[in-house]
Amino acid sequence: MSVSWNPWHGCRKLSEGCRHCYVYRQDAQHDKDSREVRRTTAFNLPVRRTRDGRYKVPPGEMVYTCFTSDFLVEEADAWRAEAWEMIRIRSDLRFFFITKRIDRLMQVLPPDWGGGYENLAVGCTVENQAMADYRLPLLLDAPLRHKLVICAPLLGPLDIARYLVPGIEEVSVGGESGNEARPRHPLRFPPNRCTACQRRAPLPHPPPVPAFAGPQGRDRLQGKAMR
Repeated sequence: MSVSWNPWHGCRKLSEGCRHCYVYRQDAQHDKDSREVRRTTAFNLPVRRTRDGRYKVPPGEMVYTCFTSDFLVEEADAWRAEAWEMIRIRSDLRFFFITKRIDRLMQVLPPDWGGGYENLAVGCTVENQAMADYRLPLLLDAPLRHKLVICAPLLGPLDIARYLVPGIEEVSVGGESGNEARPRHPLRFPPNRCTACQRRAPLPHPPPVPAFAGPQGRDRLQGKAMR
């Protein structure tokens, strides 16, 4: 089972992969400005309780976090400490967020971070070779218990074999969504050069990331799953 948690909404476009952002497209249908980052009414969802004192989000759920923004976006700096605390408190849940701002992670970690929270997985998004070569070394060096590589939207030829070291638990590959979606390019992945992942494609069911629902299909390279 899974739930979505969007503590804030909105984001600034950062790189070429943001051009046809599905959040901007959806907000435009309701005359909303996606550039405005705002705290949502669901901010404290993980720690909300029922009248009898139980958490509304039951233990064991996967919590897809901040999928209408970026968890590390600068405009949310004032709220992030509270969000980290909720993730820490709910160690009985599994949280997952993806980011294009992995270069900000070390600036905004909580004081008790240590080697990372066991109940959190972070996916680093790369859309081309330049972004992979910039972001993935930062991901590899980051103190995270669970690391994923999200190649979506894949806008150019990409070779990330040298980054697929033990510790990378999954690589997802996908295209853009929407009428203006650009073609998805191939991912160069020599299986004998990766000890962390095994090829599994295509997926039997769509992944829970709307931006991956591009017309060119998707693949997933998967190692161990987060427990």
